[in-house]
Amino acid sequence: MSEQKIFTKPLVLTALASASGMLSFGWNTGCINSSQTAIKKFMIDVYFKRNGTHLSPFFVTFLWSVTVSIFPLGGAVGGYFAGPVSRKFGMRNGLLLTNLLGLGAASLMAVSKFISSPELLILGRLIIGIECGFYTGLCPMLLAEVSPKQIRGAIGSLTSLSAYTGLLCAEIFSTPGLFGTEELWPFIFLFAAVPPVIQFILLQFCSEGPRYLLIIRNNEAAARTVLMQLRKKYDVNDEIDEMKREALNLANEKKVSIRELFTNKIYRLPIAVAIVVHLSMRFCAINGIMYYSTDLFKKAKIAEGTGSYATIGVGVILVIMTIVSGYLMDKAGRRTLHLLGLMGTLDIIPNYPFVPFAVITLFAILFLYKYLPETKKRTFEEITMLFRSHMKESPAIIQ
Repeated sequence: MSEQKIFTKPLVLTALASASGMLSFGWNTGCINSSQTAIKKFMIDVYFKRNGTHLSPFFVTFLWSVTVSIFPLGGAVGGYFAGPVSRKFGMRNGLLLTNLLGLGAASLMAVSKFISSPELLILGRLIIGIECGFYTGLCPMLLAEVSPKQIRGAIGSLTSLSAYTGLLCAEIFSTPGLFGTEELWPFIFLFAAVPPVIQFILLQFCSEGPRYLLIIRNNEAAARTVLMQLRKKYDVNDEIDEMKREALNLANEKKVSIRELFTNKIYRLPIAVAIVVHLSMRFCAINGIMYYSTDLFKKAKIAEGTGSYATIGVGVILVIMTIVSGYLMDKAGRRTLHLLGLMGTLDIIPNYPFVPFAVITLFAILFLYKYLPETKKRTFEEITMLFRSHMKESPAIIQ
């Protein structure tokens, strides 16, 4: 199959529409990093007007920590419910509903200054965290459904590219030289409405995922039509047959509760690998860098006023490496790239708060090296068989 036939216009449009939601994740991760000085002053001024007293440095730090950390808390909630939402509404319709959630959250955060309510800002951060949690579940699901297995890795990397592009844009626009000032910082949160609007418009020209249509809705005709549009060819029997086999396997399997994922030895290894993969991406200290890099650069005695621009440099590197990894994904494989990326985070850092992250990352490397299968150009059935072979070779992990 030629490259031109693989990258069809409907596939590219659907991929861009799906990945565009992750712009919101990146934007709302990075938008408060460089603008924290202006937002902290807003909080201090509001509480002084209310109570006639200045907040202590401890309470200012606590309030700011809540503002930052409530976003990933909301993300955990959204991520948890992404699965049920995808099964009930489908990925496309689930994303459309999520877009509306993002618009409401952006409005709350943008008006918080004008009604002197830090609480509204925090509430908006929670809601937009939930929105981004839905994105982290729904966007990759839809991308996986529409992508041919030959380029599934490259297409899947669009979520990271979109997220880090949003992060970079947020870091640029939130600098004190642009919108990170006492007067203009509400616009940073108003701009958080842009990614949901973009995705909402793009999704109007996209169809639902074919696997969802066939396996969940039992609508083979609709699934076949969508695949024919995506592949720009009439014969899509191979993919339809693969999905039918998957549907048959699912029909023969009983529904599994969350408790059974950890108690049933058949699922224990796959769920352990999935958890360690996700934890390794978060516990390699990248979140601390994305949320607090401006402060970290200040404490590293970088020249006054340049911390925000050093943070932009971090964003540029993230975007560049995401492009590189997208190119290498289907050549080197996800497993190899993930392990190399984790090894790259094990630099010796003299500041002891990073030591726990290094220990967790080292454990993740050793565990994933042994149990994480390569998924390059493999079907879901083939990946399942790899897990089963691992369980036979290493029964201790599933006892």
